[in-house]
Amino acid sequence: MKNIIFVTIDAFCKKNLDLKVGNKMVTPFLNDLKNKSIYFNQMYSQAPYTEASMVNILGGEKTLDSGGYLFGNGNVGNTLFSHYKKAGFKTLSTYSPYVYSKAYIREVDEFYYSRLYSVQALFDYRFYWYRDKIKDKNKLDRDEYDVCKILLEEAFETWMLQCRKLLQKDKETKLIIDNVEAFENIKYVYECLNKEKEEYVKNENGYIDSVLKKWKKHNLWQLDVLYNKRKKLPLLDWLKEEYQEKLTVCQKRYYKVIKRQSIDWKYIIKKAFNTGIVDCIKLVRRYYMYVSNNYLGSYFDQLDENSKIEVSMDKMFKEFSKAIIDNDKMEKSCFSYIHVQDFHLPSVFHSVDSTDVDSLKEEFEVVFELLDGEKMDIQGNIIAALSARYCDFKLQKFFEELKQELKNDFIFVVTADHGYPCYEMPPREKIYNQTYTEAFHIPMIIYNSENEREERINKITTNIDGINKLKFMTNVVERYPKYKKDYVLIEYAGPGCPTINEKKIWYTIIDKTYRISAQCMLNKKFEYNDIVAIYNLEEDPEEKYNLVKKISKIQEIKKYHSIFASRHKYLAKYSENFYKKMIHGLKE
Repeated sequence: MKNIIFVTIDAFCKKNLDLKVGNKMVTPFLNDLKNKSIYFNQMYSQAPYTEASMVNILGGEKTLDSGGYLFGNGNVGNTLFSHYKKAGFKTLSTYSPYVYSKAYIREVDEFYYSRLYSVQALFDYRFYWYRDKIKDKNKLDRDEYDVCKILLEEAFETWMLQCRKLLQKDKETKLIIDNVEAFENIKYVYECLNKEKEEYVKNENGYIDSVLKKWKKHNLWQLDVLYNKRKKLPLLDWLKEEYQEKLTVCQKRYYKVIKRQSIDWKYIIKKAFNTGIVDCIKLVRRYYMYVSNNYLGSYFDQLDENSKIEVSMDKMFKEFSKAIIDNDKMEKSCFSYIHVQDFHLPSVFHSVDSTDVDSLKEEFEVVFELLDGEKMDIQGNIIAALSARYCDFKLQKFFEELKQELKNDFIFVVTADHGYPCYEMPPREKIYNQTYTEAFHIPMIIYNSENEREERINKITTNIDGINKLKFMTNVVERYPKYKKDYVLIEYAGPGCPTINEKKIWYTIIDKTYRISAQCMLNKKFEYNDIVAIYNLEEDPEEKYNLVKKISKIQEIKKYHSIFASRHKYLAKYSENFYKKMIHGLKE
């Protein structure tokens, strides 16, 4: 059996593969790889957030049907790991307990932490909903307490497990152990967590009330701050001395490029007429922020704590390469899943946690190739382009090492969990929107060393289709359903939405001509006026001009209204006793 290496680049939208700076391709390796691989040209993620999209990528299921915005893969039956473990593969994975529940490491033989645990995600993406509820009525309902207990108990278990593994310096902590500022902090936090858990067991509901009411003043939050103290970034002073002057020069050239890009006054004026002066002012501000941002010049100054939350892909690839090759020598085949955050948290274009001077110099030389020369023409955030170039370069190094050591006998998969419109072109009143196509349009490349060939799949697909294709071609499933869709239906309930009937569901249909979005509460019947956005992607690829006022003139609307209404009706029925179904599934 071939080794399978599956890499997910967080927030890496398909737009990255088509991007150029001047006449230079930003991702030359991935563009070359897709030309000798199975390449999904019209693939869309089914969710615009990581924890929700992982339900599709690793579980092959729809997010809203399994409570993915709240419990991640907790209610998913079989994951990719379980399929490949059953087929005889050794399963390896990165594990970020920040967004992944413990369910993600079911059936994983070996995992490596890619970041220190943080309870902040529980507060920001889950508990905030219940904090607002308890303000109104002072107490939660029984089902709401049950959900909070599940979430809090998992937080204790996950956090304390990582503490123990760090203190014992277990192999799972290889990648993160150098980030710890002081092991005295870890030991102290672990002791305090034991006491907190004892307090919780004495009065579960009372403890949850305390967490929700005290919020950032609660002990858990204070312990999190101490736990996540990290060492200073290595070689940062050297990097400034080596490259700051060149970045400053490049910043001046970049200013000249973006200032030549004229403001689209037609777009702004139309916005003022359609949505009001407030959105218009926001849009003008976004233009100003885009033109005035000192992306390159302040690059090193912006490398704060966020830059080292996640282990770099460079560090991950080295560890996985060793593990895969060592197992291969023992004639063990591995299914390896690697989720990298370099492009997203935040966009960086070098290995911020590296202490290898020669390697860093090589990385900077590669990304500076895009900036050297007469042309620096680009629309959008130059840092995003340089980060994409860095990711491309690191993937190439990883791929070439595997190709050599495994004697070109492996399957290499590259995809993304969702896209991220970080280019800011066209500037919009909001940086992030859950319905723009760039938030969903992602690449997927499946390279098979045994059969290098170009297979371009231009039909509209979702990431579930890509996962099914991989399972089929690697013989872990017997059948592969044919592509029959001429559209994709994407659903979104917001990060951490605890129950789908308490918040408007966003529905988005994307076909080759239109992007149509709607929003509606599940306790209401879906009507035509719930459709709030229609964009013609052929005539308006940047999605500037909302055609919703011309809805009666668009023939396809009747068909798509019917699709929206049918799915809405199903979810409305499904949402009955949602809490109980989710809680029962997790307990099972």
